[in-house]
Amino acid sequence: MFCYRTAGLSVASDIQLPGATLELPGPGPDLVIRAGPVPDALEAPTAEAPTWQTDGRRVRLQIPDIGRFLVCGREIRYRADGNAGAVDVAAFVGGPLLALCVSLRNRAVIRASAVCAGGNAVLFCGPSGAGKSTLAAALVARGHPLLVDDVCAVTIAPAPLAHPDTTSLKLWLQAIDRLRLGPAKVAPVRPCLEKHYVAPEAWASEPAAIGVVYHLRESRPPHASGIEALNVVDATVAFARTAYHPAMVEPLRARDLYFQVGAAVAGAAPVFHLTRPMTFDALYETADQLERHWAQIGLQERAA
Repeated sequence: MFCYRTAGLSVASDIQLPGATLELPGPGPDLVIRAGPVPDALEAPTAEAPTWQTDGRRVRLQIPDIGRFLVCGREIRYRADGNAGAVDVAAFVGGPLLALCVSLRNRAVIRASAVCAGGNAVLFCGPSGAGKSTLAAALVARGHPLLVDDVCAVTIAPAPLAHPDTTSLKLWLQAIDRLRLGPAKVAPVRPCLEKHYVAPEAWASEPAAIGVVYHLRESRPPHASGIEALNVVDATVAFARTAYHPAMVEPLRARDLYFQVGAAVAGAAPVFHLTRPMTFDALYETADQLERHWAQIGLQERAA
């Protein structure tokens, strides 16, 4: 078994998760990933769609050309399709299904990448393609340790914390070339994609207090480039909308959880819209803008 740690959980897996950092085996894993039987259907589903079913405690999924999966709070069981390779299965297990498993443990999981600044977590939230990983990579290159890429678990007791996942950045080849990160490439995310895991120069391996949150959007009419503060109500709603699996929030009865966690985060840290051009030429300017903004809001001073 391969051993990892993510979202504060110890993980034992019979399939290697590319890009994830191996750990020494512990006394007993919180979560096990393994091949095994997956039922054709759940006996008494409370909600379903063409590719999934749930009974509130478990989720059964069918991913075309990849396989069947059964996910609960302590296990991810998979049955790969005949033509699916181990890397293809691992790409789904180590990302979307792991996020779903953590959600079934009553933790809020959002689409966000995060770096640390002054000991605080800086979260960049947004859907797939919003540029979260590329922006985080540019900041990591400036000496800010990577906390998490894309799958971010958040807890609020005793204070809002973002938990590390010890998984490398996932970047498209164009971003890798522009950021000159070729030597740091670890492995392809999937053979059919020009996307690779890239090892960061520095990791943050412990949970970090959330210091500031940015919701990313592209600068185009009617939104001009800049940083705009959200009030507590809008920040709470924006957090709830960043759930990693938004279609599963209602079926898993997690709506109140996301609003509770979102309200706690908004009450503890400032939340902003970060509107910027999504071009590589503007990337370093955005990184400069962020570092100036951290100084303005006293981010590093709050960690002292």
